[in-house]
Amino acid sequence: MATNVFGNPVTDETVRLVSPNITQITARDRARVALQYMNAEEKATNVSRFVHNLKEAYGTGTSTLGMIYNATGGNLTFDLNHTWEGAVWHSPYAQIIQNGQWAGFLHVRDRLIGPSKEAIVYRGVNNDGAGRDWMLAWNTSRMNYQNRVYAEIRTPGEFGSANWNAIDSKMDSQTNNYSTTALGGFASASIGAGSSPEFVGIMSLDDLGSNFMAMASDVSVVSQSLDSKYVDDVDGADEEPPAE
Repeated sequence: MATNVFGNPVTDETVRLVSPNITQITARDRARVALQYMNAEEKATNVSRFVHNLKEAYGTGTSTLGMIYNATGGNLTFDLNHTWEGAVWHSPYAQIIQNGQWAGFLHVRDRLIGPSKEAIVYRGVNNDGAGRDWMLAWNTSRMNYQNRVYAEIRTPGEFGSANWNAIDSKMDSQTNNYSTTALGGFASASIGAGSSPEFVGIMSLDDLGSNFMAMASDVSVVSQSLDSKYVDDVDGADEEPPAE
């Protein structure tokens, strides 16, 4: 398992532990159990600790403490990232996130007063086995500006030729929470306030039932507040970032 991926995967065997009488297990069944197991064996706690340790090693400066969860019922594979400003720091995006696993990263600004602003795309399948791409995007601004998020789901490869200016405009009209259901998939994105907030993205499926869909938008399993816990933007605190 990669060092920035946390938790044992939720498999058919896990589903049978929860529902021993089930006869035919689907991706939706695995997705539901993944949502129930979001902090099993403290995996949400561990990914949070990981990104905060990265932040403390990085130091002051605008940054996004990213935590993403796979509750799609199958593997998600990293497809691409689109950078508006900034870069992932020290720990690259996880290449594979199995169902029921968290992955963490720290994305940081690349100029003194610049934002941390990026989109990432992961590829998996919906309940019918059709390929889908989940896109999560964030814009963390310096000082007291509004942080924003956005998400979309498309068919495989569409983000490779996406109009990123249009996506940026859509994100600019959002605030700190966004969710979408499309093409058999579900995605939610949430971000806190301040210059180094936590960002939580959850990738899942549609039609899981109201209780489970509520879980897919609930970030309290990771943190009671996603707001920045760091003093990055007071006079004298926001210095040049450390060397790689």
